[in-house]
Amino acid sequence: MFRLLLSGEFVISGFSNKILRTRLPHKNSSQITRLLKRLRGHGLVKRAGKRYRYYLTDFGCQVATLSLKLREMVVIPALAHDRLP
Repeated sequence: MFRLLLSGEFVISGFSNKILRTRLPHKNSSQITRLLKRLRGHGLVKRAGKRYRYYLTDFGCQVATLSLKLREMVVIPALAHDRLP
């Protein structure tokens, strides 16, 4: 999810429920609405004016980058190490 939100196209134009539904076909509209509500509650995304467009906050960008780095540098190598005989 964070990898999707960090893509360059959303930096300028933002993202909406409809756009996220096309990118996440396994989630329906209400699931994405709840996800956006949780992200807003934690201060990771903000609404742009009175439109239904969202942007990552500076804090959200830091959290997303950190979570992707942790997954890449800690979680994946740990799982690969557990699989070795």
